[in-house]
Formats: sequence, structure tokens, C-alpha cells
Amino acid sequence: MNNDKNDLKDLSSGCEPDKDSYISFSRVWIIVSCVVVLLITAFLAFSFEHVLNHLKTYSEKSFVREHKKQSSKMKITSEGPDFGPYMRNLQNNIKANWNPPRYKESKHVMLLFTIAKNGDLLHHKVLTSSGDSQMDNAAVEALLKTAPFEPLPEGYNGKSIDIQFTFDYNVLKNKAK
Repeated sequence: MNNDKNDLKDLSSGCEPDKDSYISFSRVWIIVSCVVVLLITAFLAFSFEHVLNHLKTYSEKSFVREHKKQSSKMKITSEGPDFGPYMRNLQNNIKANWNPPRYKESKHVMLLFTIAKNGDLLHHKVLTSSGDSQMDNAAVEALLKTAPFEPLPEGYNGKSIDIQFTFDYNVLKNKAK
């Protein structure tokens, strides 16, 4: 035990610090414990946020993937119904109900929605956001005001159809000459 004390003196180049400069072991332990707890908390908070973002992204991707699977099952043949007039009418009706806020730059919103055979709106979601909640909400409101839609065209045998609809707010910039 006495040798250990002498070894410590040798390590400190012969200078023995006064008693006030020593930090007690319990204080060091408390400081180290606090730092470790803070690091673990920060790591867990970051990990939890990362997991939530991953789950959100995963659920959105699975929703889109599921709709892509369903819509890819639809066969388009020359014998099927003509969706042209139906889609033109749908587009005109939705656009008539769209009242976007005014912006100085162009913005785009893409919605994914499902229409039942009878014309009911089954599901909808913002597939691609404009980055502005007012613009996104204006697009969703236009869709909801337009629903229910006309029944799907005669001869269509599916139970529903998925539609990706893009709202383009274009600002034409005047070029000064």
C-alpha cells in the first residue's frame, strides 16, 4: 500500500498536489455517469426519431406499392371501356373545385386516390407534397368537394380504380427586355 503512494508521487514528477485540487472519486463517478446517461439518451432519441421516420416512410411506400400492385393487375385492352371521357370529366370537375393560394413561384402536388365502381371516394393521400401545407390542403379539398364521382365506365370489371392526379400551379415569369 505504501509502495502505491510512492509510485503516484513518481508519476506526478515529484509534485504532490494540494488536497483542494483532488476531485473525489464519487464526484468523478457522478460526472461520468451523467455524461453516459446524456449520451445514451441522445442516442436513443435519435434512434427513436429515425425509427419513426423509417416506419412512416415504410408505411407510405407499402401503401403506394400495394396500389401499384393492384393497378398493375388491370389489363388494358381494346375491348375494355373507354376511360377518356370519364377522365376528362373527372379532371374538369376537380379543377373547378380547386382554389389554390397565390404564390410567386410554381408548385406541384400529386394525390393518389381510389374511386369505387359506384363513384365513391375510398382512399386518398398526398403522394408528392408541394412543400406547402396550404397548397396540399387546397388540392385535397378540391378532391373532397368533387366526390362522390360518376360511377366508373360501363364494362369496367374491377371493383375500384387508383388515380394519380397532379395539381400544377404555374407562375409565368415576365422577362424584362
